Amino acid sequence: KVFRGHASGAAGAEGNLSEFIGERAVVKQAITPKLPGKIEFHGSHWAATADGNIEEGATVEIIGQNNITLKVKAI
Repeated sequence: KVFRGHASGAAGAEGNLSEFIGERAVVKQAITPKLPGKIEFHGSHWAATADGNIEEGATVEIIGQNNITLKVKAI
């Protein structure tokens, strides 16, 4: 009568993000090298970093991850 389930750890959640690499997203909050911004990807907003300035509305490619922050580049 007690629900028992399996809880996945943070490492499992991180591993799933690697499948996002190569996908495209739209910048919702400008990104600078010193200040992360936000991107919209698959209907959700994600924190994102980049090596250069990327303006709101630009299309980007996901090239990596750091925990749950995605690294992007302008395309």
